[in-house]
Amino acid sequence: MNQAADRSLSYPLPRFTGREHLGLGIPPIAALTKWLLSALVPIALLLSVPDPASSNSMPDVFELYQQSKKRGSYLSPDPEELDIVESLFARMLEGERGEQLAAQWRQLGYRLQRARLNNLVVLALSEDEKKRKGRGFYLFPLEQTGSSLLMIPHRFFDMHTGPIGLKLYAAGSFAGAAWNTVHRHKKSTTGNGFRRDNDNLPNWDLADLEDSYFTALTRAFNRTFPQGHLIQVHGFSREKRNSWEGRDSDVILANGTMTPPQDLIEFADCLKLKMGVMVRVYPHEIRDLGAMENVSARITDNFGNRGFIQMEMSLGLRQDILKSKELNKVITGCMQESWY
Repeated sequence: MNQAADRSLSYPLPRFTGREHLGLGIPPIAALTKWLLSALVPIALLLSVPDPASSNSMPDVFELYQQSKKRGSYLSPDPEELDIVESLFARMLEGERGEQLAAQWRQLGYRLQRARLNNLVVLALSEDEKKRKGRGFYLFPLEQTGSSLLMIPHRFFDMHTGPIGLKLYAAGSFAGAAWNTVHRHKKSTTGNGFRRDNDNLPNWDLADLEDSYFTALTRAFNRTFPQGHLIQVHGFSREKRNSWEGRDSDVILANGTMTPPQDLIEFADCLKLKMGVMVRVYPHEIRDLGAMENVSARITDNFGNRGFIQMEMSLGLRQDILKSKELNKVITGCMQESWY
């Protein structure tokens, strides 16, 4: 028990005047009983309050993540709401916590609550079940320590990237993390399948949409951490690459410009050395998947921050990371070595 708890449970022994037998004081037995009750009742109350870090009633992050999937349409927020959301994200990234912040999220249909992620306790931000609009699922640490942001914008389309994001978050030190909650492609009104890139239907790709909670988070992050790193995890199919370099790569890294910064090069070198996989950097080593149209990359660059990183992974590597207990730690370790 900590010192504060020890002090709160310290009670003075009852004093007796020596005149209790004359009826001028409290009888010794009654006084002792009163003292025992005053000491034991707070102890009982203390024991009845569950420890939030160990309570079995605390929700599991993976369950909240699974429940966050929205069926139906993505509903775009209006500009006024996005201004509010950007402000709320900024306050969270700055380290603010508490009921006032949670109450303001509730007004937007979100619930902010503590949740378990392996042996961690984190803050999960998820849409209320009856108010889901497909605007994302988010995690934040209880106390702000990191200066990197993790984003998974295609969890339903880029296989395994969703749970890989959870593994990376648990292994690293991130200021926050975000997952999409609707499929990136709007369902076709003329069939049962999802639209493809050549359909003439609007898409719900949070790596492309200009006005979304993801872009609000991107702006808030860059205002809070002007030199921070925003890492988006994606998946690619080797078979669909037209170039030999694309078909031969395990990881393709890009920052959305033609001049990748030195820390991205160092990150690539670390992954090559410690994972033993083929890592290529756009545009020096490959001309595929350069994130040139990625909206978060563009916003980050407009802030003068060179810290956006698009990390494209082959299906084989994603499967290996999902099965491995160590590869996620290797990746977050390379992040730590490369830009801290």
